[in-house]
Amino acid sequence: MLELVNETGAGAVLVPGWELAGNYRSVLVARLTLAFDLHGNVALAEEQASPLLVDSHYGKPLETSLQEANEIGAFKQGAEYYLHGKAYTRTGAENRAHVSVEIRQRDSASRKRLIALGEHGWEKSLLGARRGEPAPFTSLPLCYENAYGGSHEKSGQREKRNPVGRGFNPSGWKILDPRAPQIEYEGCSALSLSRPCAVASFAPLPVFWAPRQARFGSPSQMPLDEQGCPWGQDAEPSLHHCAPQDQWLPGPFAGGEQLTLQGFFPEHPEPVSLTLPRWQPPALLIRRGHPPQRLATVCDTLAIDTEQRQLSLIARTLVDPSVLGGHPAWLRLLASSSLAQEVEA
Repeated sequence: MLELVNETGAGAVLVPGWELAGNYRSVLVARLTLAFDLHGNVALAEEQASPLLVDSHYGKPLETSLQEANEIGAFKQGAEYYLHGKAYTRTGAENRAHVSVEIRQRDSASRKRLIALGEHGWEKSLLGARRGEPAPFTSLPLCYENAYGGSHEKSGQREKRNPVGRGFNPSGWKILDPRAPQIEYEGCSALSLSRPCAVASFAPLPVFWAPRQARFGSPSQMPLDEQGCPWGQDAEPSLHHCAPQDQWLPGPFAGGEQLTLQGFFPEHPEPVSLTLPRWQPPALLIRRGHPPQRLATVCDTLAIDTEQRQLSLIARTLVDPSVLGGHPAWLRLLASSSLAQEVEA
């Protein structure tokens, strides 16, 4: 039996999990919550939330998108980020707003730009359907309900990449959903019913949407009640990634990354630049009759909440239960004496 001793003050849990090859492991997940302001200051948040054990949806799980994804997976390939927030126009008189997220690591940079549009739809014309002019708006949630996608109950057809979205007209000529997408990539607008745009958002994807579902491969034949792995041998190393693929990063977060956000704050249209602290808390595996074993944690996820103005860094490590020999053991997550100084430096 393995017991967690958390000395960090951050949220942490021990959960069951599996390596990609299907080996059963105990998974330590540690979540550090940070608060930031529009001047670029980052500090420890007063409340430290525990890692989310189940997905949080905006409503019914099969009918709405994710507000926040669970983080109990045993591993990720490199790292990723996702964002919960809204796009804001400058005055409320504009009919579109530009939002962007940029992350600069030591050897790489990732930038994603989206456009949020006011309410509008497809209109019939002599030349077929045409797109109406967006209405002015103040803010728009950047969730998948406002991106391209959708479902039709009568026909049973659904956009597998986003079944809760808008503007899905599979025939390419008949208007079944007159609503046009309100979130798009810059330069990639839906120009006609037969040329739909890509699904665009910064938010995490539910596990039963494509392409996440496909990454799990064929179902495992191992019984789950005997700690059998739920995925097959053809599962992909990225199966625990929940962000869109253009938000994956080549390496984990090591501290010092530059995060730049723009378009998410009504009173501050200029870019907001933040420096991420290092979050790789050391862990000690303590067993009777054995010297303490130091385990390294890997920070592989950044969750951004621009409405609450918070960041969450999520790190994890694995323990092989077979080394415990059925005896009691303890996993100490050690506090870093320099963490507060590093965050506020």
